[in-house]
Amino acid sequence: MIGVRRQTEIYVSGVSGRRPLIPFDADRLEAAAQRRMRPAAFAYVAAGAGNERTVAANRGLRPVANRPADAA
Repeated sequence: MIGVRRQTEIYVSGVSGRRPLIPFDADRLEAAAQRRMRPAAFAYVAAGAGNERTVAANRGLRPVANRPADAA
């Protein structure tokens, strides 16, 4: 139930024009992480923590609009 409440808070905030504290745009999120992390830790994460396949896959994700669960 906590997840549903949190999701509702995020949705209501968004439609009310409030911006999230944590950016959802991958480039902005990466820039924010780089400002807050130690250089070695950021380099490890930014490089995909190994083989970079996850980074490449995540860059290809697109936001999905809310729709009914039965819509396919």
